[in-house]
Amino acid sequence: MMSFLDTTVPDSSRLTTAIDFGTTFTGVAYGHPHLTNGQVKLVMEWPRFSDTFRKVPTCLLYNEKGELLSWGLEAKHAVLLPGTSRIELFKLFLEPHSFRTYRKENLLFKLSPTFSLAYGDMPRRELMKMLMEAHPSHYDPISQSNFTRSRN
Repeated sequence: MMSFLDTTVPDSSRLTTAIDFGTTFTGVAYGHPHLTNGQVKLVMEWPRFSDTFRKVPTCLLYNEKGELLSWGLEAKHAVLLPGTSRIELFKLFLEPHSFRTYRKENLLFKLSPTFSLAYGDMPRRELMKMLMEAHPSHYDPISQSNFTRSRN
């Protein structure tokens, strides 16, 4: 596990955010010594949905120009209109060996017919950005420079 910490920020000021980036679903949790009383809180509310969910689909919806239209539950449940593409299972293609294997076995098209639109790390980065923007109230009290970022 790699960890990127700003050691100049006291532990009592750090907001720790964890993103469980999954192949089919993604979840977010956060914790802070004071704001959450040291407890880990799951993000359960997502934009444009009144129900609560522990995780949202790892799914993005793009237009024909490659612009992100929606993500998560909204993208998963959207009616595909002409010129739109739903991107799913893109985590499978982030590791170079897997990408070569799927391409060699012609599985790229079967798993995600529009994958060429979302080649590379772009879908993961966009999903992370949308997750953070979806819940600004969780992050407002603390500047982004105080975030503890870890990744495997």
